[in-house]
Amino acid sequence: MNFHPADEFLAQLKSVGAVATVLAAVKTAKVSADDVKPDKDLLQQLSNAGILIKEKPYYEAATELTVIRPSQTRSLDPRNSLAELC
Repeated sequence: MNFHPADEFLAQLKSVGAVATVLAAVKTAKVSADDVKPDKDLLQQLSNAGILIKEKPYYEAATELTVIRPSQTRSLDPRNSLAELC
């Protein structure tokens, strides 16, 4: 990971259905950079989309993901990452 996961991030993962083993893995993951702060707006959008995917209104989830700016994602592919975690 390139940031230290805060409680807010862990809560977002849990809200989209992350199981205890995923949460534990995130908590103990090696952090590759100490000074990087996560983009809270991006994480919230991914969380919102994850909730929608879980509830199955896929069109709304896709709409949520399409408003993410490419500059927010850097090397992250938001269309797959959150779904793969859960």
